[in-house]
Amino acid sequence: GQLAVNLETQALQPVIEKALSPFQGRTGPRLALELAAAPVYVRCDAVHLGRLLVNLVENAFRHTPEAAEGGTVRVVLETEGSCALLRVIDNGEGIPAEHLPHVTERFYRVDAARSRAHGGTGLGLAICQSVVQA
Repeated sequence: GQLAVNLETQALQPVIEKALSPFQGRTGPRLALELAAAPVYVRCDAVHLGRLLVNLVENAFRHTPEAAEGGTVRVVLETEGSCALLRVIDNGEGIPAEHLPHVTERFYRVDAARSRAHGGTGLGLAICQSVVQA
């Protein structure tokens, strides 16, 4: 039902760097961080925001080619007016349009034939949506 949040003013750069540290040096696509030069502060729950970012990057890594094949996952933090924009961008195969309305449903998987060992549980993007809504 409810996701309890602990909102505090946080600088986003350290939250992002901590969440992505397990991906540094990992095999797979290249991870590129493009963080705003000046500190970006927001009211957020750093733990939940970190989990959101890990889930998004994990999903991007799963669906993006290896670095040797040109695969890149970019995490971009920028500001637009008084808003912070955090984006996870990859050059993977993408999601077919007919599946887009469903990808945040619990246990939904675009490729139902893929085993959990190779495709996740179908919970990552549902968790992301819960964090964003909270």
